[in-house]
Amino acid sequence: MVCLLSGIGLTQLSAQKPDVTRSFSYTVEQGYWSPVYCQNDQGVLVLVDVITGTIDSKIVVHYNDNMYQWYMIQWSGELMSSLNQEVFRIHESDKIDIPVTDVYAYHFNLVGNMGSHYINSGILNMNDWTIVCNKSVCPGK
Repeated sequence: MVCLLSGIGLTQLSAQKPDVTRSFSYTVEQGYWSPVYCQNDQGVLVLVDVITGTIDSKIVVHYNDNMYQWYMIQWSGELMSSLNQEVFRIHESDKIDIPVTDVYAYHFNLVGNMGSHYINSGILNMNDWTIVCNKSVCPGK
């Protein structure tokens, strides 16, 4: 997730001014990194893994009356656990309003080939790339 916005091309978005209301999309391959959290028996979120890899991100951009409104990043592909080489399928969809603020909410669903299943949501700060997990469900643990 730390690398997620590096290739989006926001400078191109601000330079182009379409004439109609519509959405368009494009797909890029990007590096992905994210901590994964689960609640312990005391209800405290603890780091249980870090996932990395290179996956596809579909970027959907929407504008209305020549004004960009938002864009959405839809991540898909396979990522690797840093602990045990478990391979995870990821499904993540993040909506980011324009103008871009310093933080945005994320939500991902990871399903591993060794039985792990993690659902996390939280906030990504794009100034320093810190991730704060606010909620975690770990049905596969």
